[in-house]
Amino acid sequence: MLFWILIPESERGKGLGTHVMEHIIAVADLRGVPMKLSPSDTFGGDLDRLHAFYRRLGFVTNTQRGEIGAPRESMVRAPRVGLGR
Repeated sequence: MLFWILIPESERGKGLGTHVMEHIIAVADLRGVPMKLSPSDTFGGDLDRLHAFYRRLGFVTNTQRGEIGAPRESMVRAPRVGLGR
């Protein structure tokens, strides 16, 4: 379980976050593991930009509900096994 991926503001927009996420996604795909996450503006990120970033990586809005009724994580991505990622 990974809690935070933080790219320093001075390094944003250079592809570092994409590179890190593509590696994590490749491992999850190889293992057949779904991914769940909730973008946050806690460290100065822009939520609209973060949601668009994760959508480009194959994440979709989580429509499943947790025990209390709200989604536990706001975005999910099913593993893409055997797609050569």
